[in-house]
Amino acid sequence: MEQTVMYSHLQPWRTIKSFGEKNSQVPKIGEIYKTPKSHPWRPTLGYENVQVMSLPSQSITNQLVDPCYTPINMSTEPLKFPNLVTGFERNPSHAARAALYTRYTPDEWNQKEVRLANEVIANCHYADKLKNTTLQLIKEAEERVDEGQRDSSRMLGQRVKEIEFWERELANELDRIIIGNNKMQECMRTLQRAIQDVEIPLSITQECLYHRESRRGTELIHDEPENALLNEVETIRNCRKKLEVFTDKCKEQLANGRAIQNEIEKDIDNKKLALEASDAFIKKSQLIRAQSGQLINEIDNVINEVAQESWKAWDYTNNALARRIHEILEAKSKLLVHLNNVQNEIFLVEKNIEQIKKAVEDKAMTMKVAHTRLEARIHRPYAELCRDAAQLRIVEEIETIRSMIDSLHKRLLECEAQQNQLLRSRSELENDLKAKMDALFIDREKCMSLRRSYPIVSTINY
Repeated sequence: MEQTVMYSHLQPWRTIKSFGEKNSQVPKIGEIYKTPKSHPWRPTLGYENVQVMSLPSQSITNQLVDPCYTPINMSTEPLKFPNLVTGFERNPSHAARAALYTRYTPDEWNQKEVRLANEVIANCHYADKLKNTTLQLIKEAEERVDEGQRDSSRMLGQRVKEIEFWERELANELDRIIIGNNKMQECMRTLQRAIQDVEIPLSITQECLYHRESRRGTELIHDEPENALLNEVETIRNCRKKLEVFTDKCKEQLANGRAIQNEIEKDIDNKKLALEASDAFIKKSQLIRAQSGQLINEIDNVINEVAQESWKAWDYTNNALARRIHEILEAKSKLLVHLNNVQNEIFLVEKNIEQIKKAVEDKAMTMKVAHTRLEARIHRPYAELCRDAAQLRIVEEIETIRSMIDSLHKRLLECEAQQNQLLRSRSELENDLKAKMDALFIDREKCMSLRRSYPIVSTINY
């Protein structure tokens, strides 16, 4: 443990370095330091670090400790404490010099007396002044207290009137905001009903597109009704998106309206709120009511716009389907006429083929007769077997019959080819007629009946 020890000496005595001699009983820890400035009437101070040994809680003496039980290296001599102020054991002459430093001078004694006298005079003067001002302060305090009570009573009366006024205003504003919230809630229900009503025409339109995909052949075309149905689907989806955008706004505005309604109800229940708070609630409520009214108008406009767009798309699609049904009916009538003509032609061609076959058979019999005659004339005797006019005529007849039969065979082939062509045409006409009948059934019985069964006019009226 280290401790700082102070030294001092008067000039021109020995310097401070004489305190650090080697024969000092206190072990030296650090270097010796002295004050930087000296005075003729004041000794120079110096200090150095010395080591201080810790002491036991009770002095160890020969009377308290038995030498037989004394621990090794434990001293039984009485302990001597170092003088930390003067370092007496180190330099005995230092005590006298330190005593001179603790004395006061006569000037200091006179200054103390004068200071005490001045303090007494000043305190007496202040006490007299304080006594004179106390009465004036008491009178002024009474006047100010009376005036404060009168002002407080007057302001409390005004405050009561203001609270009653704002209480009525808050009650009226509460009624208005409740009505506004009810309108907003009704508008929210109308908006949700409009969104639900839009889904039904959308599903009907998609069902019509699905039915029209089952058309066959050349009837599976990208016609006007299909374009109208696709445009109607796109229009209904856009209308639904518009309504869904206002759904979030309507929910947020309804939440704000209910929040300000709750705040106004709390303000009415607690009349101790500040006047500014009531005014702020009323202004906020008016702002929210204005926003709710504007939003309700926007929603009504959007619903009407959506209804008009849906109705136009719906009506245009119905007209397109009606026109398409009329076109199919006209085409069906023309096909029936063509089919009847083809059928008649087929009957005539078949009849012609039968006639050609009968003519060929008849000519075959004539050919046999001519051949029989010619063969019989071969058996004429001797000079009678000549090429006379009859012989030549029979040969010519045979050639004529052969050429006629060949012509009839060619015509028969032509008629049979024409018959096959007419049969193919009839088959194509029948298939086309069947496809048109299917398309007519889809457009008229499935699509139009489904669309006419839905009361679109009563649905879009909100």
